[in-house]
Amino acid sequence: MSSRATKILIIDDHQLVADGLAMILSRVSDQVTISTSYSVRSVLADEAMLKQQDLILVDLHMPAIDGFSFLQALEHRKITVPTVVISGVEDRSDIQKALQLGACGFIPKELPSAQMLYGLRRVLSGHRYVPEHLADFLQLGSLKGQEPKPEGDANGDHGAPQIRERQLDVLALMHRGHSNSDIANILGISESTVKSHVSTLFRAFGVTNRTACVRAGLASNLIRT
Repeated sequence: MSSRATKILIIDDHQLVADGLAMILSRVSDQVTISTSYSVRSVLADEAMLKQQDLILVDLHMPAIDGFSFLQALEHRKITVPTVVISGVEDRSDIQKALQLGACGFIPKELPSAQMLYGLRRVLSGHRYVPEHLADFLQLGSLKGQEPKPEGDANGDHGAPQIRERQLDVLALMHRGHSNSDIANILGISESTVKSHVSTLFRAFGVTNRTACVRAGLASNLIRT
């Protein structure tokens, strides 16, 4: 290990869980600096701090902006810090989705501390990690990017040829119930830009509200559920 301290950020809305993880992770290397946050929104407000981390652990299921959206936010900001999702639920579809969004690993919260440390050391060494009892169905080397986003003109039958990739991102986040403010945080753009994209979506689908817009997106197969 380098003489520089390993910087780890833990994002979990439960303080007790975050503090417990911090105690375990203090043993991940000889020198480690651990920061904790209880809100994705507050973390995304400090990109410089994010880029300084060597490892990020993020809870998958949180109110407002969740772990999935945090992974999307890192991608849109081109922040490449290794990120591991943690969860109290071992849902295989969630694990696969997180890995597709760029996570370097998955850690169940009930995993023994020794195994957790082993997995995180693997991630710090440049590998991906999922506990063996969950990894049998996953092809870890080929998950990222195996399902490309639909192109704007891919739904000729339903007619939304002017919808661009960023507007598809906004549409997907609307489907997940995010507000304009949260979408702006996730995508790293201004709220006024989000409003402009929403207006473009309304015009493309010929609708006047978000619910109808999302329904039209689903009908056009532009949103993956």
